[in-house]
Amino acid sequence: NGEAFVEFVEEGSADQAVQMHRSTLGSRYVEIFKSSRLDMQQAKMIRDRRAGAFDSNEYFVKMRGIPFTAREREVYEFFTSKNIVPQGVSLVY
Repeated sequence: NGEAFVEFVEEGSADQAVQMHRSTLGSRYVEIFKSSRLDMQQAKMIRDRRAGAFDSNEYFVKMRGIPFTAREREVYEFFTSKNIVPQGVSLVY
């Protein structure tokens, strides 16, 4: 399962995103949790050891269980379909 970190400009948008916990993206349900820039940076460091940060406020959620075939655009559209507009999406596999 893949992971993504999603940044929002407003805390209210991040709160709405968390309410989508266990919604489906494609054929998989995804888990969504409050997160932080530090969580994202640590995940990226781990990924980089195995194989940019956002310029905005600190309103992040972490998604877990997204399909490995999902791309940033699909995650973006997952939220915008509920009128929640992400500032940025970072996939971490």
